[in-house]
Parts: sequence; C-alpha cells; structure tokens
Amino acid sequence: MSRTSDIMRCILGALLCFLLSMSLIACNRESAEETNSDNQIGQSSEGPGTPDDSSTTGVNTIYDPFPEEARITAKEVYVLIQSEDPPVILDMRDYSVYSDLSIAEATSLPRRQMISRIHEIPREKVVVLIFESPQSANEAWAKLMELGFDPSLICIMDDNLKGWINAGYGIAESLEAGC
Repeated sequence: MSRTSDIMRCILGALLCFLLSMSLIACNRESAEETNSDNQIGQSSEGPGTPDDSSTTGVNTIYDPFPEEARITAKEVYVLIQSEDPPVILDMRDYSVYSDLSIAEATSLPRRQMISRIHEIPREKVVVLIFESPQSANEAWAKLMELGFDPSLICIMDDNLKGWINAGYGIAESLEAGC
C-alpha cells in the first residue's frame, strides 16, 4: 500500500510540474514583446542577444512566474538591512554593471554564474536578488525554485537599483571585488 501511494505521489507531482511548465509557456507566448525599458541606469552594458541574454530567439520576453509576495521594494530592502537579521543581497547583473554602481551591502553573483556558484546562496536566510530585467529575474527565480529553494525566502527587488537610487539610499561606486 505504501509503495503504491508513493508511486501515485510521484505521478501526481510529475503531472503538476508538467502542467505548471505548460502554463508558463502559455503565459510567455501571450505576453512576449520586445523591451528595453527596464535598464536600471541608462543603457545596460549588454544589449539584446548578448551572451548574458538567455533568450534563444533574440527577443526580450517579459512574463511573471514569480508570485507577488516574492517582490520586494527598495524601501522594504532598506528596512530589512537595518534589522537584526539582515538579508543576503545578491546583485545578479553583469559584473561590469555591478562594479560601476550597486548597493553597498550587495555581493556580485552574475546570473550566468548562478549554477556554478549556487552553494553561495543560503537556503535558510532571506535572499534579495537584484536583476537587470524581468526576464532575467524570471529565469533565475524559476531555476531556484526548481533547485528546491524556499520561495518564502527568495525575494526579487521589484524596482531594481533604479528604485533604490530614487529612494535616496546609499550606493557603492567603483567596487573593486565582487565576492
């Protein structure tokens, strides 16, 4: 009986994963559009179709698989940084962009290095991720969830570095080292 229920759970889990994947694909197709509007400060150091752009079609696609509760504003991040148990802040933009301008408390972990450096992302602590675009945030969020990270501990800074600067919070300029 226990073996049968274990098999049923596996089948149901696989079916659920399949349905969620199909839902994300459908969402992606419905909302696909080119965008360059989410650059943090002026132009990104990388344009569309560069190696850091993981879109295989060359079109920047915006879709939102991460839940609303995963979004966090610059003000909320600032409050958390001041708390007794501050979050880990990972700037997942390209290192050249990070080194020019970032939150002083952030550590550079470029999105394309995320898998090779996954051991650097704590699983028991709140982690705030900073991205260059919604597409990058989506891809990293989906990968972290696939790898078993707790969705309640992974936050995406919704207004990115632009929101942080507009709120008047401190930044670090010309950083020497990323990690």
